[in-house]
Amino acid sequence: DGAAYEPIAYLEHQLVAGTYHRVLCMVTTVGADDAKSTLAIVTIYEDLEGKAEVTEVLSSTIDLADYAGGEGGWEMPETPELTAEAKTALEKATKDMDGVSMTPVALIATQVVSGTNYGILCEVSAVAPGAKGEYVIVNVAEDAEGNASLKEIFKFGEKKDDAKPLYSVDGVDIMSATVEMVGETPNLMVIFRNMSDKDVEFNCSKFLIKDGETECKVFSETHTLEKNHSRIQLAITAFENDEVIKEGDTVEIYYDGVLLYKGEVTRFA
Repeated sequence: DGAAYEPIAYLEHQLVAGTYHRVLCMVTTVGADDAKSTLAIVTIYEDLEGKAEVTEVLSSTIDLADYAGGEGGWEMPETPELTAEAKTALEKATKDMDGVSMTPVALIATQVVSGTNYGILCEVSAVAPGAKGEYVIVNVAEDAEGNASLKEIFKFGEKKDDAKPLYSVDGVDIMSATVEMVGETPNLMVIFRNMSDKDVEFNCSKFLIKDGETECKVFSETHTLEKNHSRIQLAITAFENDEVIKEGDTVEIYYDGVLLYKGEVTRFA
């Protein structure tokens, strides 16, 4: 299909009349001048005679050029074995995520800045009987003082969004904005695109969520949106009156007075 698959980590298997294998792979387009690499979860069926075929490929929207050790300093490890440092950073970044279990599976990449950033493959699921988990890749930022936070969450099976932005400001495109519940905490999930040649300090305090007659203003905070990124996802949790927002509510999301989204509050994962 014009792509080369390189296995990175074996995830799980299921015994049927044969075996289903799930493998995290690096997928690289071949035979193209603009070849790109990304990560995908590949399901392989192996029958009782040892014949195998690929039955499903769930691609991510990550461009592995971001994890290739170029400008920005991301480095992919020789093996995906999770380090104690990465696991500890993830635990600190997710300690307030009530109602959601995020289990680290493999270390994808690290980036040394003033602290350390980690790209980690995780299995995430709601803490509830019979809850079905899914794999995601999270970027965790740990500063020099040891404080850690989630910066981006990439799901598998999503299509890369080439649609027109909802709104553009300061050279940055807002591609989507939704509200999702993580445990009992509402998160404003925003996907940005910054294809300029410079990082942008983006003012998130101009976001406003309306739940009925209640206005939920984002507390003043600025996020750095890195240059030359087609997909930057932020989860914003610090806003007023967040206790009124519940799963199933219909909310409106504005930026600087411009309506970006009107729809239902859903549950993450």
